[in-house]
Amino acid sequence: MYGQRAHRARVSPQLPVYRSHFAPVRPFDNKGPPNIKTDIVKFVQTIAINITIFIGILIFLELGAGVIFAIKGVVAPGDTGAVPSRYLQGSHAGHEPWIKDYVAEDRKARAKYRIGLWEPQPHTSSTINVRNNMRGPFPQPASTRKKVFVFGGSTVWGTGVKDSFTIPALLDAADIEDEYSFFNFGVPAYVSSQEVLRLSRLLIDGHKPDVVIFYHGANDLSAGAVEQPGYEQFYQRHEHGIEGRKGPFIQKLLMQSNLGNLLTAVTSRIKSTSNQEQLAPIALNKDDTAALVQSVTNLMNNVSFVRKLGDAYGFQVFHYLQPCLLSGIEVNAGHVSAFERQTYQSQDTRLRAFFASGYEQLRRQEGLIDLSDIFVQKQVSGVYWDNIHLGPEGNRLVAEAILAPLQNTHRNDALSPSEEPNQESLPK
Repeated sequence: MYGQRAHRARVSPQLPVYRSHFAPVRPFDNKGPPNIKTDIVKFVQTIAINITIFIGILIFLELGAGVIFAIKGVVAPGDTGAVPSRYLQGSHAGHEPWIKDYVAEDRKARAKYRIGLWEPQPHTSSTINVRNNMRGPFPQPASTRKKVFVFGGSTVWGTGVKDSFTIPALLDAADIEDEYSFFNFGVPAYVSSQEVLRLSRLLIDGHKPDVVIFYHGANDLSAGAVEQPGYEQFYQRHEHGIEGRKGPFIQKLLMQSNLGNLLTAVTSRIKSTSNQEQLAPIALNKDDTAALVQSVTNLMNNVSFVRKLGDAYGFQVFHYLQPCLLSGIEVNAGHVSAFERQTYQSQDTRLRAFFASGYEQLRRQEGLIDLSDIFVQKQVSGVYWDNIHLGPEGNRLVAEAILAPLQNTHRNDALSPSEEPNQESLPK
């Protein structure tokens, strides 16, 4: 019994030790038990701090990009700041007071789509005015004036200039004898097929002109090079911008930011630098050659069709091949400013080759009055603010060139008047 008691005595004191040795260790010694609420708060605070830092960096970059855009000519071509510096080049010299208002209004102007056409919607401002799907100023034809409908893309519409410096408005200003009233039926991105469709709709609605002027070429080639011949593909790709509807939020935000615009400008600069040593046109591949032939054929078919419309309805028709920096005509002749040369070089060599070959073919076509080398003939430069569009002075020179054949025809009594009196203006 003594042995049993002793055994128990020896075993019993060891039990507490055994339990203490294997007892779980508290992970938050001296801090109390875990506090899930506190951990969540700390996690949220960390995320908030990181987001704040990220937003701060974006704000800093956005302000920095804004400063860069404020410096004249730093990032052009390709910039799209509040007042793009490409508007502050030689093409708009002396017109700075209205440029800011024009850029703001240009972004507000909208169009509405209907079966192959997008038509300008009513707009009123100090620089852009639209009514009856037509841009101002709005002439009121006198009984003795002949009505002239002017068709084309954005170059006729007047992208880059206010109402009074569009080609139709300058035609009216140059017509000092008040022989004609000019109506601006240009619409941005229109190709010749859409111009013909728009003229046809006007004729169907009873609006018969005495003279019709088409000023085009660049958009037909652009459609062939980028979209393939036609225009429905263009609408499908750009419908949000054409109709003013909101696209994806992030994309819209990026496009409206200085930072996004700066990235666009930097990309353009890089392209310009990489293309400097490749000024000679490259050979077009089989697909490009086919698209080019189709583009030229489409345009010339439309030229022929409009002349037949003129014969049927009794109006005179003039087709003008517009100047375009992408044709390379001014660059090859050396009549370009440093800005124009860089703008030309910012485009890839394939596109330049497509336009060079296209213009070479169009200049040989009968039925087109060639204005493609007008600035070489005039020995002027610095009239473009991008690859296609002109500033006020460039538009003035074009308007004078367009008006000359029209006046000569009229004075030689070769202009056939409408068979019926046509004195009423378009619907108000």
